Amino acid sequence: MSTIFILILFSLATIVTLLLVHIRKLKQEHDNTIKVLYDYLNQLNDQLKFVDEKVKFTTDFKESLSKAQTKLNKDIFELQMVLFDKKFKK
Repeated sequence: MSTIFILILFSLATIVTLLLVHIRKLKQEHDNTIKVLYDYLNQLNDQLKFVDEKVKFTTDFKESLSKAQTKLNKDIFELQMVLFDKKFKK
């Protein structure tokens, strides 16, 4: 009778040990997955920063180009007015 209890206890201890090993393995896999996801997130953040900088540069460039075009149009208009005045105010 006591042999049966010892075998049952030994079996339970073995099962608990196997479960603990399996849990440790799952935890390690989970940690590795989290590490890979964290690295991927860092890469995405780096790419997002690069894209944001590129968009900012493009926006700044477009604003500068728009200002230059406005100034050019203003200068052309003023030049046309000067030529008009010279032609008709002789």
